[in-house]
Amino acid sequence: MNFAVTSRNIRHFPFRQSLLLVRPFHIIHQMVIVLMVISLNGISPSPLEILMAWLMLFLLMPFLFGLNDWMHRDEDAEMGRDRLFTSGYVSPKYVPIFLVSILVVMNAIAFSSSLVTLGWLEAMIVCGLLYGYFKHQRYTFLTYLFRTFSGMTFYLVVASYFGYWHQYLVALFVGLLDLFSHIAGDLRDYPMDLKGNVRTFPVRYGIGNTRKLILAVFAVSMAYLSLIIALPAVFWIFLSIFAAVGWVIYLLLDALGIHALQHAAFHGVKIACYSLIAGFLISRPLMVAGVMFAWAVSYLAYLWSDGRLGEIRWWEALTNPLGI
Repeated sequence: MNFAVTSRNIRHFPFRQSLLLVRPFHIIHQMVIVLMVISLNGISPSPLEILMAWLMLFLLMPFLFGLNDWMHRDEDAEMGRDRLFTSGYVSPKYVPIFLVSILVVMNAIAFSSSLVTLGWLEAMIVCGLLYGYFKHQRYTFLTYLFRTFSGMTFYLVVASYFGYWHQYLVALFVGLLDLFSHIAGDLRDYPMDLKGNVRTFPVRYGIGNTRKLILAVFAVSMAYLSLIIALPAVFWIFLSIFAAVGWVIYLLLDALGIHALQHAAFHGVKIACYSLIAGFLISRPLMVAGVMFAWAVSYLAYLWSDGRLGEIRWWEALTNPLGI
């Protein structure tokens, strides 16, 4: 009898909604930020230190997304959004315990490093909450501003964990690239946002102006990177190739009307940039291939968890890649 109950629970467990809560592609994002901090400072931390630094970032996703989903669970249910806390599997009374437990573990890891790390962790949480609030309230400028701050504090938490809390210049670069990929996410959600009258930048100012903004933010980010970190010419060659491929993929997806993957075209460029920085600084450029493969798999897992894979017309994409 117990086995039957257990089997039924496993069969009905909301694996997809749980996976969505952690955003699988963020796992690679978190790890590559850790690797970038390590490579920039030429340090050799133990595997346990690397794991704890990553775990601190990993737990942030279910905490922030979980808190957001819990606060807006009624709205999600009305709009038919399939989230973990609207699945009926998790009782609402246990959600605060789940969120507080995650918060305690994150703070404990940060405190084990230093009070500075703990301070930056709290700042990152506040920025993340304000970003979510302004996004929900549809304040475009403030959403973008706190997305940038979230990226900056995201980096500073890891840097301070390893004793390099003062790396504000690099943190600003990470914040700018986070803004770059976030605006790309608005492009992905444009049809849905237009239908729901969500006042994102593409809805307010059009697709063309949004593309120009994405290009401008990326160009400023790269110009700024060239000023703060000395990187070999081959790094810029590889990065230019990744950026060009990203734009080509985006334009092809746009021609085919495949919105679900448009964010991936630019988010992949961001991950490539971070991994190239880490790879070239520690003379392991082949590491980039492994990172990008893991990121691609994790992004497909995210699309599956969010139900977006079904939106993609795969046969049309394969038989008519130019959208003619």
